Amino acid sequence: MKFSKYVWSFFAKSEGGAETIAAFVDWLRKDDEFAGSEATGGGPEYQAVDPGDETVGSDSIVVGDGPIFAPSYDDLVVAANTLDVAQRHQVRSMEEARSLYESLLTDGITVPVDAPPPDERLTLGTASGVEAWVPQISGISLGLAQAHPEFFFPYYFVRRFNTLEAIFDEFGIPLPVLPARAQMRERALYYCELNAVLQEFRRQQSMSPAELCAFLYDFAIGQVEASDAELPPPGKSWLLIAGSRARQDFTSLDEATADSNYSWQGNPMTRRGDICVVYCVRPRSTVHSIWRALSDGFSDPFFYYYSTIRIGRPLRVPELPFSAIRDDPVLGKNPSVRASLVGASGKPLTADEYDALLRLLSASGCDISSLPRPRRPDLPSDVSLASERDVEALLLEPLLKALGYTDADWLREMPVRMGRGERVFPDYALLPHAERGEESAAFVIEAKLHIATEQQLVNAYRQCKSYALRLQCRGMALAAAEGFWIFRRGKNGFSIKEAIFKSWRDIGAPDGFREVALAMSRDAMMRTKSSA
Repeated sequence: MKFSKYVWSFFAKSEGGAETIAAFVDWLRKDDEFAGSEATGGGPEYQAVDPGDETVGSDSIVVGDGPIFAPSYDDLVVAANTLDVAQRHQVRSMEEARSLYESLLTDGITVPVDAPPPDERLTLGTASGVEAWVPQISGISLGLAQAHPEFFFPYYFVRRFNTLEAIFDEFGIPLPVLPARAQMRERALYYCELNAVLQEFRRQQSMSPAELCAFLYDFAIGQVEASDAELPPPGKSWLLIAGSRARQDFTSLDEATADSNYSWQGNPMTRRGDICVVYCVRPRSTVHSIWRALSDGFSDPFFYYYSTIRIGRPLRVPELPFSAIRDDPVLGKNPSVRASLVGASGKPLTADEYDALLRLLSASGCDISSLPRPRRPDLPSDVSLASERDVEALLLEPLLKALGYTDADWLREMPVRMGRGERVFPDYALLPHAERGEESAAFVIEAKLHIATEQQLVNAYRQCKSYALRLQCRGMALAAAEGFWIFRRGKNGFSIKEAIFKSWRDIGAPDGFREVALAMSRDAMMRTKSSA
């Protein structure tokens, strides 16, 4: 949906909304209560702080049931030192704001480190410190926002960039193109790109800096964040590695409770509900626990590892040593296992490999009945097909229901006008809009009894493509006794050479079903439809 000033005004005038805005007004140190020198452009006068300074408290904003904005102690240390530098500069335009940010990145910001030796200091930025700058963007942006609230916003989507993406998509805000993983300086500068877009959005909507913060961290988040109460069935299994760079990973895992959730380096192809097998490197060298993905995988320019997922619902399992994994006849063939699991975080496990892991855990005394398993769709194994309707009723419709569709989500033989009064009837239109003259659908499917030859495939493809183009579909598929073909619409339209083909036996297995679900599950179609 687009941003609605009418809906926003209701929130801003509500008790909770007004409370949030007032809290951010106070947090940003506005008005005359904090009068800075002329050189600061009216910003607050703060001193840089050391980690041992107990005056740095939990500067959180709490509304309703809990905090909606809760900077960590480390963020506040970085923020105070950033503020100490930033308030010495006058900022009167977005150009000057970007120039200030780039100069800080080039010259560096020095912050104290709460570790021996006691006077050790870390430089964020400069050519050698840009990697240290990127993960500290929260603290840096907090300091900039308090120094110059009219020109900087506090970035507090730490390892939650997927939430920010959803906000931009939901409210029609153009998201700048993400830099590549290896482009560290561009990743550091990406904050400037986000800041420019959001400041323009703020001015267009006549928002104050505090209202922009309330929009991001209260109003918008409430529109886009999904509840963790119910997860979709697992579609695939993934390896996650703990302890390769930070030994505190072990402590976090050992102290995890049923309610714990962490951000972890993962695979962008991970989908919410998937299974995550966590393996601890040396000196442990064991499988530690099995978790569930609470979010789809996503890229985060301010997360060092870039590729991120959020995991939760941990189930501790008996320690399974690497030697047992390496010697297993199935797992031992996995490329990551053969490489001693070096750099394996985010690597996939096939359904057979995960089953092998469960067998090893069972042999070690683990009750595997409570452990999650990849979903296997309930499709008939032996069917007698005598007509196209048999293909539809016995194969296609059970598949659609396994993908999350209900009878109300599709229309059989949807009437469509093509040219001079000609009417055609695509077999299935998913998520259709049937208003005369405005017909559209997210996806169309044509069913045939057999597609056994190349010519039969070409003919069926051309027929289905004509419907898909007429209905402005983002995808289409062919179903026949031989299997299922999926065609996604790219920049250059549809291509028969880029088909995804799965036999019904393939679809009956978790890995094959997952590939189909990624292309055309109901959730995927709804996301595509909303962004079209």
